[in-house]
Amino acid sequence: MAATFPIAQADLGDILPVQSVVWELTRQQELTGLGSGEALAADLAPSLWMGEVSLRPLLHTDARAMAARIDMLDGAIHAFYLANPLGWYPKMDPHSTIYGASAPVLATIAANRKEVAISGLPAGYKLSAGDMFAVDYGSPSRRGLYRLGADVAASGAGLTALVEVRPHLRPGVTEALSVTFARPAAKVKMVAGTVSQQMHSANRTRISFRVIQTLAAG
Repeated sequence: MAATFPIAQADLGDILPVQSVVWELTRQQELTGLGSGEALAADLAPSLWMGEVSLRPLLHTDARAMAARIDMLDGAIHAFYLANPLGWYPKMDPHSTIYGASAPVLATIAANRKEVAISGLPAGYKLSAGDMFAVDYGSPSRRGLYRLGADVAASGAGLTALVEVRPHLRPGVTEALSVTFARPAAKVKMVAGTVSQQMHSANRTRISFRVIQTLAAG
């Protein structure tokens, strides 16, 4: 049966034996020097998450099967969803025992589009700088991935104060949209030419690759 794209988290991201994903926010900027010695920076395009992905060492036969799954992406042609197993849940609730079936939403978006307040959290729930959340927006749907820049705690009613996030919220991300702090995944594409298979031991292979976020709809 032919694959359906983008590949859902359960159909590839959860199957990949990911050991780590290191997310780095890549800013597409231009720096212009002035005669005064100052420099002006300007955004040329939206900031995108770049991920360095390492899989656990696999038996050679299993590594071949995993490489075949990766090949189904046709390099950078097709997208899939990927979350960091080292950051599936907020720092202060690493096993999601408190978060549970919570359904938080964007309660307030500041005019600068870099501060948000979140409602629908458990009473007193603690979020930390570095915690990430995902949000789907637009029609057809797009996926945003955002990282908190400071600690914040929910009130007894489950509402946080405004807290900064990065990147800035994209157009189309609006108040009342659902967000998730549980296994927040980005929609990504493989960076062509970065898939590497290296001998880890006599009977195991380690696979690594790089991905870049896509803001494409659908």
